Amino acid sequence: VWSLFAQGNMSYDLDRNDAEQPSLAEMTAKALEVLDRHENGFFLMVEGSRVDMAAHAKDPVGVITEMLAFDKAVGSISPAATGGRPLSSCPTTALRG
Repeated sequence: VWSLFAQGNMSYDLDRNDAEQPSLAEMTAKALEVLDRHENGFFLMVEGSRVDMAAHAKDPVGVITEMLAFDKAVGSISPAATGGRPLSSCPTTALRG
């Protein structure tokens, strides 16, 4: 699944226009909905890269709000989102934060 919602970087979650760009949690939930149709399983990588950009810009509000957006995305990965099947693994990491 590959989707582009901006010509460059997407907006920080705090600045995001809901009508133009979905949240990281919404994109994660949609990817799970699409990928869960595969009987043999799937791999999904969710990247919250804007936290790194906010850290480089020395933007503490941006870092915090991007980490919270990433937390919501991880929280959207539940047994209900995976057709009731347990996940074999769900590694998460953040470059900054």
